[in-house]
Amino acid sequence: MTDRLASIGELSSGIAHELNNPLTSVIGFSQLLMEGDVPANMKEELGIVYSEAQRAAVIVKNLLTFARKHAPVKQLSQINIVVEDVLKLRSYEQKVNNIEIEKHLAVNLPEIMVDHFQMQQVFLNIIVNAESAMLEGRHKGKLIVTTESPKVLLGLLSLMTDPEFLKKT
Repeated sequence: MTDRLASIGELSSGIAHELNNPLTSVIGFSQLLMEGDVPANMKEELGIVYSEAQRAAVIVKNLLTFARKHAPVKQLSQINIVVEDVLKLRSYEQKVNNIEIEKHLAVNLPEIMVDHFQMQQVFLNIIVNAESAMLEGRHKGKLIVTTESPKVLLGLLSLMTDPEFLKKT
C-alpha cells in the first residue's frame, strides 16, 4: 500500500509540474490581452479564461503540496483548517459525483500538536472511503463533516494507530 501511495504521489507530482507550464502561459497571455485595447465583451471572456486558469493553478498547487513527501513534523495545528484543506482538495470530485457537503465545524477549537500532513492523509482516507461507499450504492450522497471537542479529536488520533480503522470495508 505504501509503495502504491508513493507511486501515486510521484505521478501526481509529475502531472502537476507538466500542467504548471501551460497554465502559466494562459494566465500571463490572458492578463496581457486584458490590459490591451480589446472590446469589452472580449475582456469579459478573457477574464473568465484568466480566473479559470488561476483556479486550475490553485488545484495544481494543492496537488503538489499533497504529493510531496514530508518528514513528520508535529506542530500546533487547527484541525478545522486541516479538514477544510482536504475538502478543497476533494471538492471537484464531490461536485461531479453529486456528493453534497454539510459542514459543522466547531468554533474556538484549541490548536493541538499534530503533523499537519499526516492528519490531512487521515481525513482524506476517511472522506474518500465515505464518498466511495456513497457512490457504490446511489451514485450520490451527503457527507456531513463535524468537528467537536478535543476529546473527540484525541479519540480519532488514537484510532490512527489501528491499521484496520482506515481501511475501506
